Amino acid sequence: MNGHLVGHSEQPIAERLWLMFLHDLSEFGGQVPNPDGTFRDERLRAAFADPDWTAYILVQNDRPAGLALIRGLTSRTRVLDGFFIVRGARRTGIGLRAVQDLVVMYPGPREVAFQDVNVTAVHFWRRVAREIACTAWVEESRPVPGRPDLPPDVWISSKCLAEGSSTSEHPAEVMPGSPGIHARKIVTVAASEHSFQISLDNETIAFVTRTTICEIHRYYKAYATRTGNTRSPNTATARRASARLW
Repeated sequence: MNGHLVGHSEQPIAERLWLMFLHDLSEFGGQVPNPDGTFRDERLRAAFADPDWTAYILVQNDRPAGLALIRGLTSRTRVLDGFFIVRGARRTGIGLRAVQDLVVMYPGPREVAFQDVNVTAVHFWRRVAREIACTAWVEESRPVPGRPDLPPDVWISSKCLAEGSSTSEHPAEVMPGSPGIHARKIVTVAASEHSFQISLDNETIAFVTRTTICEIHRYYKAYATRTGNTRSPNTATARRASARLW
């Protein structure tokens, strides 16, 4: 990951990034700074001190380029409670890569909130959901706690954003015209730092450079199509075919 946990000596850097982040958001919520020129920073302070929170500084070319706050470390659902990329580093892919890395580092159901009037955030987070969660995500509006004067936040939630090392019964999303795909299989995706190991019914079918759930579905679709519905994936022929797929 192009980033690292915020150390004690780097808290001032995180604080400056936080000011930039809140300044960006003030356009949509009408917030103005405190008398000392700062914005509210309860969430940032929690990331420094609360074991349920953590904070990362995102880096590009050895320069601080963004900030990510995560809460829910002691809970089942992780919440990306703050995510910011400096304007000069946007549209370079650093944001999507950072979210992909955080998803693998902190597996489990996850959520993120943004404002519907923030068009840039709307496009970014919907793209993230499509890239990482494929179709397994939902979007809903929720009131802002304690701020009835503000429009509701938009929340994206997913239960299967690259769960790290896990095994689950995964119903294949069968596409029309693909009779070779079995309807239900046990798919295991084991995540390492640089790749995913994809196994079907305990048989490894591919080692894949860090990718998305949508691409994993495509690997499975291609594997099943190549092996055909009359061949067992445990045969030597299937193993050789799957080894040549990618």
